Amino acid sequence: MKPAFSTVACPEWTLDEVASAARRMSFDGVELRTFGFGETQLNCDPMQTDPDKVRSIFSACGVVPLSLATSLRFDERVWPPVLGLAFMDDEAMIRRCRRIIEAASLAGIPYVRVYGYQLHGNESRKSAVRRIAARLRLAVDACRNTGVQLLLENGGSFATSDQLLELIEQSDMHNLLCAAYSAPVGRSAGETLETASARLGEKLHVVKMKDIAEGRPVRFGDGGGRVQRDLHVLASIGFAGWVVVEHDRLWVPEACNAEEALSGAAALILGEHARHARQERPPAATHSGSVRA
Repeated sequence: MKPAFSTVACPEWTLDEVASAARRMSFDGVELRTFGFGETQLNCDPMQTDPDKVRSIFSACGVVPLSLATSLRFDERVWPPVLGLAFMDDEAMIRRCRRIIEAASLAGIPYVRVYGYQLHGNESRKSAVRRIAARLRLAVDACRNTGVQLLLENGGSFATSDQLLELIEQSDMHNLLCAAYSAPVGRSAGETLETASARLGEKLHVVKMKDIAEGRPVRFGDGGGRVQRDLHVLASIGFAGWVVVEHDRLWVPEACNAEEALSGAAALILGEHARHARQERPPAATHSGSVRA
């Protein structure tokens, strides 16, 4: 398991401060939340900085700029059916996604996070999946020859692993669409991390975790043992992907600051990984000194 954190924890930090803090707290990577081109709510929004500078900031600290975590979603409904195509720009989101993929490629960022999102009104699931998957295929195609993969995160009407796979299996033409799985979102939909990791298999590249107590974000590890249990699940299956720690201070400004929330988080992740590795290690061979004939 490789530890990372999301910059939703530290909206007031600059990119230099983010990279330095990641190195100091032993994180291997950082998920970079972005609002895209234009206005932003983060001092560390990478889309407000030259891609070469983003690359050099993280390279100098030995930290991976893991992903551009966007809020892009592909569920906009065509309404009225068919005729609505004459009045809406059905590819506007695809164009925005292409621009962000290009920026990620220039900055050396390996993933762009997107969502499928939700069904509308009384439409059938089959119709929604078909529409969203068609748009996702165009976004996946934009990743070709860029070194960037698309990360589809669970949420909305696609909160479970099976629901994510509905979209992935219909959209991933070039093996460039992977899964980011938020354990709290899956749990709220009635799914365990054990089930999700088994269903997603090699498509699972990123697992998102956060700690909450009494409905509020708290320091990672202080929420009653839930993240520890989830880390044990991942360690037990030999998960080699990324564990991204979220602390929603961007959305809950009164939550504890990033230094407090993230301190010890990487050690907790790496410690569980090391503990399981020790348990799985075969005992050393013993030698009696005798020689077989």
